[in-house]
Parts: sequence; structure tokens; C-alpha cells
Amino acid sequence: MKQSPVSAWTIIAFLMGTLFGSGGVWEYQRIKLDSQKLEIERAVQTTDLREKENEELAKIVELSNEYVSVASQYEKAPNAELRSQLTIR
Repeated sequence: MKQSPVSAWTIIAFLMGTLFGSGGVWEYQRIKLDSQKLEIERAVQTTDLREKENEELAKIVELSNEYVSVASQYEKAPNAELRSQLTIR
């Protein structure tokens, strides 16, 4: 039996009303957007932590170079001033 166009449009209107009227589609879009925002926030926080880590590593390298310099000077000519610089601060 052939369906009449009115009944097909009725079914389509019902389905569209169900999807859009209840807010299911909009809620899905909101959840998707919130998920993307969280992903971006996590990436920003990760980048900030990596920058802080790099700053700390740069300080360690700087202090290590300073220690090596003072240690080599102390080996050449030991004195109390250089020895005090070699001790842990």
C-alpha cells in the first residue's frame, strides 16, 4: 500500500520535533563544545607546566656550570672563599 505524502511529512515532523524540541541535539552540541574547551584548557596548562619545568632545568644547568667553574678554580688554587662557594647553599 502506498503511503500518502501527508503521513510521511507527519513522521518527519514528529522526528524533527523530537530531536530538536526536546533539546537532545542542542545538549549534545553543548557537551561536545564543553569537551573541546576542556581539551584546550588541558593543553594550555600542560604548556604552562612545561615552560616552568624548562625554567627550572635552565636554573639547574646554570648552577651546574657555576659549580664546575668554581670547582676547577678550587682545584687550581684551593682557598677558603672558593671552598665556601662549593658548599651547598
